[in-house]
Amino acid sequence: GSDVPRVALPDGRVIDATETAFLRELDQLFPKTRTLWPPNGVDERSVNDMVRAVGDALPSAILPGSRAAHLFTLDNNLPAPLAREHFEDALDEVDRLLGMFPSGDFFCGSAMSAADVAWAPILERYGAQLPRFYAGLCPRDSVRWARLARWYTAMDCVPAYACRVKGDAISWAKVLAVPPWWPAGWEPPTWASEDAGALPPPTYDVPLSIWAAYASDRPAVAPTAA
Repeated sequence: GSDVPRVALPDGRVIDATETAFLRELDQLFPKTRTLWPPNGVDERSVNDMVRAVGDALPSAILPGSRAAHLFTLDNNLPAPLAREHFEDALDEVDRLLGMFPSGDFFCGSAMSAADVAWAPILERYGAQLPRFYAGLCPRDSVRWARLARWYTAMDCVPAYACRVKGDAISWAKVLAVPPWWPAGWEPPTWASEDAGALPPPTYDVPLSIWAAYASDRPAVAPTAA
C-alpha cells in the first residue's frame, strides 16, 4: 500500500492530495464553500506565485520523506540535519514573502488561500522540529521572523486547520527517529527526544472559542474537544 494521502471525489475519481492542483478541483466541486484558489478579493496570479515559491524558498535535502522533508542531508553516510544557515535563509525568505501582501497575515493578504495550504505542512513541521536541532532556532520567533510568527497565529485561528488538520509537536519529534532518515533499530538521536531543544515546543491546545467555531456547523462534532 501507499502512505500518500488521497481524496475520493463525488464522481468516483481518486486523486493524489499531495498535489496542490487538487485544491482547484475542490473549488469547482464545492462552489458554495470558501474558495482557496483564489479566495474572494485575491488575484489568482498571486496565489500561483506563492504556491510556486514553496519549492524555491526551501532548502534542498538529500534524504526525502513526507514527514520530515527539507530537513536532512548525509554526513559520512549518516543522516544529519542541514546546516543551521540553510534553515535561517529559508525562514528569512518565507518572512519576506509574507510581507508582499501587507493587508493581512496570510501569504496572499487577509484571506487564507491555497498558498497557505501549500505552505502549512512544512512550516508546521519546522515550527516543532527546528528548535530540536539548533538552540534558539524557532520559526515562531516574533522578533526575528515577525511576519512568520503572525502567520502561525493566523493559521491557529482557522478552525478547520487548528481542530482537524494540525499535528502536535511530540509526534513531529518522534518521526525524526524513523526510517528513511534514521536507521531502524538504532538508538533515537538526542534531537528526537521529547525534551530536546532549548525552547519549549509550541502548544497545540485549541482554545474553546476556536473549537466552538469548528463545531458550530458540524452536528456530529462535540461542543468541546474534551
